[in-house]
Amino acid sequence: MPRKEFEAFTRLDASDVNTYLMDQSVMTFADSGARGSAIDTPVEGMLTYLEDSKSYESYDGSSYVALASGGLDLIKSQTVGSAAASVVVSDVFSADYDNYKIVATGGVATLDGEFINLQLGATTTGYYQAMNQVTYANVGATRNVSNGASFAFGITGLNGMFGNAELFLPFQTKRTSMNSIFSSPATGGFYRVGSGFLNNATSYTAFTLVFANGTTTGGTIQVYGYKKA
Repeated sequence: MPRKEFEAFTRLDASDVNTYLMDQSVMTFADSGARGSAIDTPVEGMLTYLEDSKSYESYDGSSYVALASGGLDLIKSQTVGSAAASVVVSDVFSADYDNYKIVATGGVATLDGEFINLQLGATTTGYYQAMNQVTYANVGATRNVSNGASFAFGITGLNGMFGNAELFLPFQTKRTSMNSIFSSPATGGFYRVGSGFLNNATSYTAFTLVFANGTTTGGTIQVYGYKKA
């Protein structure tokens, strides 16, 4: 149907409301069954949102098709408390997403240049990770975790937290893989990038950030889910 522009003081018929207003809006339904009960005769171009699958679908003239998706959804934003030695971030991994991005920034630590480690659930063994490191003075080194207690996630200090990682399949009962990249905000610091996996087939819904030494106050941990295609 073409787009219609309504003029002032013209009559608004029920057919105009149903055709040009209702059918051109985004209608929300609990699921496809509720949508089918509410819409007897869909029209091409009609756009709907389904709460159970968190998806937009449009009617192409014969069936409803999912809109192309991409990018990130913010799942949770959590503030670090006062003088925290660790922070538990719960209820973030689910069947809604396969892969996730975690970013930690801000706050202030009692010690400068201290590492932030990441643990999945209550698991404290079986972490494997290989990392390349280059200092700002161009000195290279390698670092590794072999059957360790956690992943290296970031760094915290007097300038705050700097953590950035991707987790792959933490909710599925498969090995969880991880990519991390972070840098030290100090003139004598370094840049580090690495990748690894957790050697088990456990489904997780939460993770913990552990400050290796000292404590951190304030700052924000944000968890994003990569939209499924």
